[in-house]
Amino acid sequence: MCFLLRRALGSVFVPLVLFVSGVVYGCLVASSIMSQRLPAELLGVEVEIVATIVELPNRDERRLRFIVELESIRPLESEPVPATYSLSRTGRIRLSWYGSNAPDLKAGEKVRLVVKLKTPSGFMNPGGFDIEKWFARNKIIATGYVREKSFDVSESVIDRNSAPLSAARNMLQRKLLQASDSYQSSGVILALAVGDRSGITQERWQSFISTGTNHLLAISGLHISLVAGAFGLLAQLLWRYVGLTDRSTRKGCSLLVALGAAFCYAAMAGFSVPTLRALMMFMVLVGLLLVRRHQRRTQSLAIALIAVCIVDPLSVLSPGFWMSFAAVAVLFLVFSNAQSQSRMALLARVLRGHLLITIGLYPLTVLFFGQASLVSPLANLLITPLVGVLVTPLVFIASLLVFVNNSLASDVLLVVDYLLRFAFKVLEIFSDLPFAMIRPGGFSAVALALAAVMALILLVPVSRGVRALSLILMLPVVLPTQADDLDNGDYRVMFLDVGQGTSVVVRTADHILIYDTGDQFSSSFSAANAVLIPYLRSKSIHSIDTLIVSHTDRDHSGGADEILDELKVEVLMQSAKLPQRPDTPFRECVAGDTWVWDNVKFAILHPQENVAGSPNDRSCVLLIEAPGGRTLLPGDIESSSENRLLATGELKPVSVLLTPHHGSATSSGEAFVSALNPEYVVHSAGYRNRFDFPRPEVVERYRSIGATQFTTAHSGAVEIEVTRDGVVASEYRVTARRWWHRF
Repeated sequence: MCFLLRRALGSVFVPLVLFVSGVVYGCLVASSIMSQRLPAELLGVEVEIVATIVELPNRDERRLRFIVELESIRPLESEPVPATYSLSRTGRIRLSWYGSNAPDLKAGEKVRLVVKLKTPSGFMNPGGFDIEKWFARNKIIATGYVREKSFDVSESVIDRNSAPLSAARNMLQRKLLQASDSYQSSGVILALAVGDRSGITQERWQSFISTGTNHLLAISGLHISLVAGAFGLLAQLLWRYVGLTDRSTRKGCSLLVALGAAFCYAAMAGFSVPTLRALMMFMVLVGLLLVRRHQRRTQSLAIALIAVCIVDPLSVLSPGFWMSFAAVAVLFLVFSNAQSQSRMALLARVLRGHLLITIGLYPLTVLFFGQASLVSPLANLLITPLVGVLVTPLVFIASLLVFVNNSLASDVLLVVDYLLRFAFKVLEIFSDLPFAMIRPGGFSAVALALAAVMALILLVPVSRGVRALSLILMLPVVLPTQADDLDNGDYRVMFLDVGQGTSVVVRTADHILIYDTGDQFSSSFSAANAVLIPYLRSKSIHSIDTLIVSHTDRDHSGGADEILDELKVEVLMQSAKLPQRPDTPFRECVAGDTWVWDNVKFAILHPQENVAGSPNDRSCVLLIEAPGGRTLLPGDIESSSENRLLATGELKPVSVLLTPHHGSATSSGEAFVSALNPEYVVHSAGYRNRFDFPRPEVVERYRSIGATQFTTAHSGAVEIEVTRDGVVASEYRVTARRWWHRF
């Protein structure tokens, strides 16, 4: 009995110790990364850094963006920090060089720059991408921008070849760009060769997402295994040709060649997170085969998973980590006992496995990305073999040839271009289908768990009837859910965190209003696409009753086109006649306009018809009134418009106030603040913005009347619910806080 008890305790104790050790190890790595972040004394002041550019720079119409590995940092003598305060530490910094005259910096160069830095920060909103997790995952300890006027630009580069691998990737990128410059698929070629996706247009990228084939553009396990397999097969044929007859020796040499090809391909991608994970998994497989150690598939997968977690414990923060291992696990389930089957049966199992991978990964896809493609199985069945078996090996071969014969490499890439253009046409057909993409927002954890159970039932050997019935478990995820649970007379206001801009979503029991859409940062990135649309999808909101664009400033109107393209908008209201859309009813925002939704009254207080003034002073001012309280959204009005509103006598105490003009010193006058006497005040402003909004004197003005204040830069999205029972506010940066977040 004692012996059995010891055996039982031992079988539990060892896994428990290993699990706890892994958790402690991960916490130590995370703590080490967070401790590398810069001290407060070096943030927001001009500092001189010496660093090496370690990633391929990315240029758009506004700036040059690049990532450097820090070597040393010291404040300038003119800054209020001791000049002797200097640091020599490791860590990555993401920098932006604004303006069209940014120099042509290259990966691998060591530079000396004068910069202003801040803690890695991003938008914090429900449904949005958590970029602060991405920063932590990629060991980025600060972000900032170059202070070009503070130094001689010509002296910024102090070493042209400080990081040979990065320099080689930069040279390869430029040679490939030269060899494929006139080809339509040049951007995709660079993505498959060096992991640079900056050349892929937004429309083409969206077609890959809509068809569930965007994984083909990231150098990961699929690409590395195909390249390694192709070179391993060629090595097998070569060894036979040279007379290497011993089968085991031939197999071992071929495995080493395949491993070398996988290592080279991962190096071409700069050993990025997905490629490093895939390389680790492949190395474990090759190692087990070389030592001729027979392992069950599950044991091999477990060894690979442990190896990846030891080398990079923070990989568990990456969706790709879970998707990769889950996909391999699905394949193991599908192909168990497949060796003894006929070729036709094996082909049928391959097709079934392809379908089941999509279904099996559906819960994870919805969990991580909030959307899934219904045409993904068919699109991948047609495109994955084309890209995997033909395109990827040819791109790899061309990447080697550009250093030997650029003309021959260009010919190989021409073949690749023809193949990819055919793939583009197929993907466009699939992505244009009305049911191509579903976005089941608003699902619960229980619904997702039921979907996971369904996926498991489809994978394990059970009867067809049970599999058919299991599809019912997917309904809670697929079927649309109610957007809100408010009673008549109640409303909810969400002040989204869009940086230095404004975007507010107002919900009543059955209606949705959007007030402003945030900034348009570049041709491919806007607050609407990054924040507003993901938030609406997460709440299962697919149509908007009224979209109000308060005025023409880009930080309020920049994302309007994206909203109108993506969602059905019943009415568009604008205070100035911005370009109208023929497919959207338009109504000019003029004082006196009122309407009622679900016993909640909406009233436009400003501007008066034909009133003169700057775009800021012509902002559309919206008052929301219900039994539980009043909310005022004043746009960017300044003191002159505040005085006009005071003169009308319509400014009465409110429960919630969005500060005019982000809390600037030209707004929120004492009479305005006193007349409104808000209970809650929200400042929509960017983190460490250059205007220092909200201004300290404005903050003090609201503090003196006892208002509770929130700033989206520090609180993230602020949600305030106004009901008959009272007003309740919550901060998303507090409720969704994780260890990698700024605070």
